[in-house]
Amino acid sequence: MADVSDFTQLGVSARAEALRYGEVRRTVRQETARQEVLANLAAYQREFLHDEPVSMAHTYYHFNGRLYSQDNPHPLFEIRNQIDSREREGRTLAGFTAFETLINNGVSADEVFLWYSPAGRAGFEPPFDKIQYDSGRLYLGFKNSQDCSAHIDLKIAENRFPIVAFLNYLQAISGQPARIYQSPQEAKDYYLQHPLKSGLTGYEFFRAARNFLRNQQIPLEQTAYVSRRDSPQKQTHSFEEMFMTIWQQLGVNKNDSLTQREWPGIGENRVIRSEEILQLYLAQIAAYMQKYHLDKIMLYGCSASSQVERSTLFPQAISQLFVSSPLEAVLSSYSTAVRLLSGSGLKNKIEENSTVSITCPCGKSFPCNIGQIKEAGVLQCPHCHLKTTCWEAIIDAQLAKSHFSRN
Repeated sequence: MADVSDFTQLGVSARAEALRYGEVRRTVRQETARQEVLANLAAYQREFLHDEPVSMAHTYYHFNGRLYSQDNPHPLFEIRNQIDSREREGRTLAGFTAFETLINNGVSADEVFLWYSPAGRAGFEPPFDKIQYDSGRLYLGFKNSQDCSAHIDLKIAENRFPIVAFLNYLQAISGQPARIYQSPQEAKDYYLQHPLKSGLTGYEFFRAARNFLRNQQIPLEQTAYVSRRDSPQKQTHSFEEMFMTIWQQLGVNKNDSLTQREWPGIGENRVIRSEEILQLYLAQIAAYMQKYHLDKIMLYGCSASSQVERSTLFPQAISQLFVSSPLEAVLSSYSTAVRLLSGSGLKNKIEENSTVSITCPCGKSFPCNIGQIKEAGVLQCPHCHLKTTCWEAIIDAQLAKSHFSRN
């Protein structure tokens, strides 16, 4: 199992994560290292297994003009240090650095900043010459205060949504001079290195996005991304729907997030090996395959998709995953967190709670009968009539918020 090429097959490097876990544990504290592992597992499930078009919301902290993943200005948590300078021959790092500077220099509360990384080749240097991004990423930063900002990103199918026209529109209404591009690719390369300061608050940005769709005569429900596009569980997502999901995501306070929960029973000197990290990811994949009765699965990450077959990846892992082993101590001690990460904790609460209050982007709240929404397969606001088929993510976010506010 330790010999499995986990990066090329699974999209993760268990060895790198184990090394980072040890470094963070030694340099800062073990609880912070645990939080990172939990956050990575939750993001992996959302990104690679469910192929959700909207990421989880993250809070980044501002120190000395730079962004950090923890409220600690240690270089270990500096976001810039996590971007490889070889990716797209340095253009990705240059774009992020400019994005970071814009956010740190922004003075308006709740102002929105944008950065776009297009689909296509990840670079010409190894290993990026072998990676093809099959969707673009629209990164949004919401300035909360001078000390922190909320960040979230969207997957964009460039053959379905006119992302260049949208970015041009935002650049125009922000008062920046119009540019003329010789091709859509030139425009996308420009926006990779030149993020946008929108000058808009979150609400104004959502309204501007809706106005763009109307001006372009694009139906609000037009597909902008297809999740799990090669599987029986495929699902279409509109740009409007993505924004509704963003609204809900930003409503879940980071201090209530799963990554802040305790992992009892692990001493300060506990070292987690790369094999155990790998098996935590395998456990998530195995649970997904079992749920949908699959013998093979497509993993949809930020790079090209990969197919994993049970017979080749799990020759012995499935039957031995929960038997007595070093992994058992990890899973049993973290059972609450693992259940919540896998979604089963919230799914149990769906049965216990017949209704939940949902707040629409229009600002109005309304009670939602989960059983009825589940049966209809659509969530619709009775006030403005905005509707979405992405109801599970919205209800999960609200349930998570309610659950952690009670505990």
